[in-house]
Amino acid sequence: MKHKSLGLALAVACLFSSMQSIIAHAGCYDPRRVIEAMATPDEHGINPVVIAHRGLWRADTGTTVIAPENSPIALQKADEACIEAVELDVKTLADGTPVVMHDFNLGGTTDIGDLKGQPLFDPYKNTGYNPLASNTSLSDFRQLRLKNSRTMQTIGAWSAPLIKDVYDYYYRHRMSTALVWDVKTKEAVIALAKLVDADRRDYSHETTMPPISAADITVLKINATVYPNGADYASDMKKNGVTHAPKVIPIYTTNMEKALNDIHSSPLLSLESWKNSSSGYFLAPEIDLKQENGLLSETMNFATQNNLSVGIFNAIPDWLGGGETAGSSGIPSDKAFVNNNGECCYQLSSKYAEFNGQRDTDDKRGDWSFLYSQHFGSITTDRSTALIQDLNLKGRATDRYGKALWRSYAPESEVIIVSMLLN
Repeated sequence: MKHKSLGLALAVACLFSSMQSIIAHAGCYDPRRVIEAMATPDEHGINPVVIAHRGLWRADTGTTVIAPENSPIALQKADEACIEAVELDVKTLADGTPVVMHDFNLGGTTDIGDLKGQPLFDPYKNTGYNPLASNTSLSDFRQLRLKNSRTMQTIGAWSAPLIKDVYDYYYRHRMSTALVWDVKTKEAVIALAKLVDADRRDYSHETTMPPISAADITVLKINATVYPNGADYASDMKKNGVTHAPKVIPIYTTNMEKALNDIHSSPLLSLESWKNSSSGYFLAPEIDLKQENGLLSETMNFATQNNLSVGIFNAIPDWLGGGETAGSSGIPSDKAFVNNNGECCYQLSSKYAEFNGQRDTDDKRGDWSFLYSQHFGSITTDRSTALIQDLNLKGRATDRYGKALWRSYAPESEVIIVSMLLN
C-alpha cells in the first residue's frame, strides 16, 4: 500500500510538473485583446499597452545584455515576463525573403565579417565589412550568428532569424504576446503580409476557443511616408493576393513633415486619410511627439479630438555627462542611438527637425511623466519591465481590457486524470 501511495504521489507530481510546463509556455494574454487595446483609448488615460522594443534583450539597469536584440529568445523572454507586445524589425534579402534585422546593413548585429573572411565592422569608427541585407543571399544569411552591436561579440549561438523562423518559434513555444513589426519599405511590407496570410496554423492551441490566425497576432508599424494612406496599403494587399492582412499602425515622426509635404500631403492629412479609410486595416497611429506645442502637435490634437489611441516610442534621454563612454563618440553605450547602417552613435538633440520655421528644442520622449501626461495608449520601450513596475507603483496598470491570465488553467482532460488519480 505504501509503494502504491508513493507511486501515486510520483505520478501526480509528474503530471503537475507537466501541467506547469504547459501552462508556463501557454502565454499570459489573448493577443487579439491586446491589439484591440492598442486601438482603444483608455477613458482615464492612465493604462498604456507596453511594447518591448526588439524583445526583452537587456537588463533594465546598466548595459547588461541578456539576449540578442531582435531574436527569438528575446521574444520568448518578453512573453515569459507577460509583456503584452513585442516590436521587432524587418528587412529583406537579395531574393526578397523577409528577415528580422534592425539595420539595413549586417556588420553591426551579425558576424558576417567572419563568414566572409573580411575585417569586422567597427560601429564606432564606421570601418570594416558592413554589407546591405538587400545584397545578401539567403544561403549566406542562414549561416550568420547574432552579436551585440555595442561590444561586437556574438551572444550564444543564436542564428540570424528569418521572419518565418520567428513564427515557427512562437508557435512551438505557445506564446501569446502580440507581434508588432517595424517595417520600412513596401517590399518588406508585402513580403511579410504574404507570409502571414499563408500561415494557416491555429495559434490558440485550444479546441474550446475560436482559432487564432497569424494575422490575428500581428500588427505592422509602417512609416507614413511608405503608405501615406490606407487605400494604397489595401490596394497592394489586393494586388498581391493577400486576403488576411495585418492591421497597421502608421508612424509619424517630426522629420516626415517635409517628406510628406513634398508629395502634397502632411502628417495630419495622412492620418485623416488612414482614419477614414474603408479598408479596415487602420489600427491606431504612432505619433512621436517630442514636446508640448512642438512639431506634430497639430496631428496629435487631431488624434485626441477624434478619440484615437496614440502610440509613442520611449526614446533614450540625451546623455548629460559621466559614465563609461562608447568609442570615439564619447557617449555611454546605454545612452546612444545607432544609425540604421549600424554606425554608432548619435543623440536625440542632433536630430531635431525643422519645418516651416518651426523647430523642436527638446525631446521629452525619455521622460515617463511626459508620456503619462499625454495619455499615450501604447508605449514602445527598451525598459519594458521597469516601465510596467512604474505603472504598477503609480496605480496606472488598471484592468481595462481583461489583463487576467487567459490560459492559467489545466486542460479539462488533465483535470479529470488528476481527479481519478486522487480518488
